[in-house]
Amino acid sequence: MNTRDLLSDLKYIGLPATEIVVGGIGDERYCIQQAADGQWEVFYYERGQKEQHVVVPTEHAACMYLFGVLAHEQVMFKRLVLPA
Repeated sequence: MNTRDLLSDLKYIGLPATEIVVGGIGDERYCIQQAADGQWEVFYYERGQKEQHVVVPTEHAACMYLFGVLAHEQVMFKRLVLPA
């Protein structure tokens, strides 16, 4: 999975592509970007702070991690109901 796939696949969990920011920072948004050292960062940006900050070695790992976090949130807030 890459960031293009991630943006496209958000619809499967009921989220618009605008829910995340790729390659930059957006207030009160999840962000995914490549760091200067080539690794990938995933974090929630709020009030000038990176929260839930995770660094992984590949774009694929970052995208899979963020998709999992967002899908989990959708289930926890009952915005996505999994079939029994």
